[in-house]
Amino acid sequence: MSKVLFNFSKKFIPRISETERISLISGTVGFDKDIFSGVSDLKKLSLYKKNNLTNEETSFINNKLNPLLNDVKDYNILKERKIPESNIQRLKDSGIFGMLIPKKYGGLDFTTHGRSQIVQKLASRSGALGVVGMVPNSLGPGELLLKYGTNKQKNYFLPRLATGEFMPCFGLTSWAAGSDAAGSMIDTGKIVSNSGKIEIELNCNKRYITLAPIANLIGLAFKLEDPDKLSDLKEGITLVLLEKDKYPQLEINSHDPLGSGFPNGTIKGNNIKISLESIIGGEGNAGEGWKMLMECLAEGRGVSLPATAVSSSKLATIGAGSYSGIRKQFKTRIGEMEGVQEKLAEMVKETFIITSGQHLINAMLDNGEKPSVISAILKQQSTERARKVINHGMDILGGSGICMGPNNFLASSHIMNPVGITVEGSNTLTRSLIIFGQGLIRSHPQLYDIVKSVESNNSKEFNKLLFLLIKNNLTNLGKTTIPISPIKMHKEYSSLTNYYNYELGKLSRSFALNSNLMLLLGKKFKVAEMLSGRYADIFSNIYLGYSVLWFYENSKEEISIDEGEIILKFVMTSILYDIQELFLDINRNYPKVYGIPKLFSFPYGKRYEKPTDEMIKTISDLIIKKSSIFELLSKNIYIPNDNENLGLMVNNLDLFNKDIKLSVEEMEKKEKIREKVCQVDKF
Repeated sequence: MSKVLFNFSKKFIPRISETERISLISGTVGFDKDIFSGVSDLKKLSLYKKNNLTNEETSFINNKLNPLLNDVKDYNILKERKIPESNIQRLKDSGIFGMLIPKKYGGLDFTTHGRSQIVQKLASRSGALGVVGMVPNSLGPGELLLKYGTNKQKNYFLPRLATGEFMPCFGLTSWAAGSDAAGSMIDTGKIVSNSGKIEIELNCNKRYITLAPIANLIGLAFKLEDPDKLSDLKEGITLVLLEKDKYPQLEINSHDPLGSGFPNGTIKGNNIKISLESIIGGEGNAGEGWKMLMECLAEGRGVSLPATAVSSSKLATIGAGSYSGIRKQFKTRIGEMEGVQEKLAEMVKETFIITSGQHLINAMLDNGEKPSVISAILKQQSTERARKVINHGMDILGGSGICMGPNNFLASSHIMNPVGITVEGSNTLTRSLIIFGQGLIRSHPQLYDIVKSVESNNSKEFNKLLFLLIKNNLTNLGKTTIPISPIKMHKEYSSLTNYYNYELGKLSRSFALNSNLMLLLGKKFKVAEMLSGRYADIFSNIYLGYSVLWFYENSKEEISIDEGEIILKFVMTSILYDIQELFLDINRNYPKVYGIPKLFSFPYGKRYEKPTDEMIKTISDLIIKKSSIFELLSKNIYIPNDNENLGLMVNNLDLFNKDIKLSVEEMEKKEKIREKVCQVDKF
């Protein structure tokens, strides 16, 4: 029987291309494997401690970043569609471009969490400035040089990157290659001989390159070709660094990314001769570019983009909550109207979820891990959930949200949100192909090794792995379908946390079982993107559910007991219900085996219900006053002084929630604040 299965698998298992294989072996596997195995447990996350800012990072925020942000005029950036040079120079002077770079090269060498929180705060003042501060500290020349650069390259470039003398950009995408950056790459570098010296003749046509219009250090990816066999260099995707001043033939033009004001543009060059010394890491790294890029993706996907998403989500939630606590219609504060409460509660929930995910992945990265699949989850989920939050905020602000002006604190986030959704792999691609498609092979306990055993014609190893796969499935099936005695209480967790931990564990086992059903599709698995997208959402929700539990347990000093339990119940009730509905959608749409996915997940019918209206009202009330949840979600976003509406609302919100009788002066102040907050900027 095993011989039959082995021969069948040779035809059945989808072929893995070389670029896919590189993606699969890049980064690290950790808690994502536990979820795919059905053995996930909150106790396994106790390895990670919630990070606090270091003294140096706190000092940087207080003494360099905050004074800089006080002088930023985001509306002017949007109006002029350009960041003032003075703003960029102050960023350079602060040293923010060297957050990733070790101190021996003149950098700040901040922690992952520190970089995340600084980008978050910067972006909360100006989305455009957030991008400028983010890019040099994520996927680009800095990280590539640190990991792969020669000593000569590190000693020359890194100190200049740290001071901002070099402003970097990195060109990967072209008109032909967007999400399929490797397979459809048209940019080439041909090995040529110039008076006996071996060089590269570069032809490139890049677009959507962030910071390109202001960059003077340009990283490029291209396919290296050696048709005449003039060298021993490996052909394939290769990465180089070029100083713009030394290559005036490079033609750089600007895009206009929705009028948001951050620099983005095209890079074009024809028949440009570049030296082999420009290859990042030297000649030995020729042809290794895709591997290099895949191994460095965790920073951009896992840190920078979630930081900007959390930033806009926190800003929208705190701002809309404060506005709802002040603004009146029909002689009632709009925050007391159920239609608004419904949106506010959703904003609080989504912001709490992605903040939890952000903190957990920061802890993983600071622990030395490079979780490629979890990074993809954070990128896709944080930007999508932030989009919901921003849209709800726009609805609540009404006319104030759609009229541009200095007091419209949400316009920049609304304009910039599609940027995060599009870059570093569009969310459509990330959800439909990467999170579950790559995760199934990469994070599954046996699948990738099974594929390798088939490819190497190793039937003995195949049989061993097949036995483990069947054993794991039977174990999960038994634990999922057979009623289990009441859960044991763990002393280290509260009973509420333990309950949700148990439920997520049960859903994880169901997910592991259902994931293996996708293997029955064989080669069709790669194109079943609707099913794959639903599996990706289940996987993401399970991971984020554990993130919420972990964050809640590690934030108890910042949240009151009552409010903490309220937010935990609301968020986890929503997550469990969403996972349930996704499983049932898979059951309705899985080909030929209708009923099996339901048996593997909910054999006794539905287990979860939506949050009640009372829960929604209670949660929304936490954000129209200065509750501990309000304070938690205000952390590390920029709140201006009373000269701007956002600051006026947040700084005086307590005045609108006092139960005691107010003095005449306080009553007059309240009405003046309400009048100012309700005024719309004039054009």
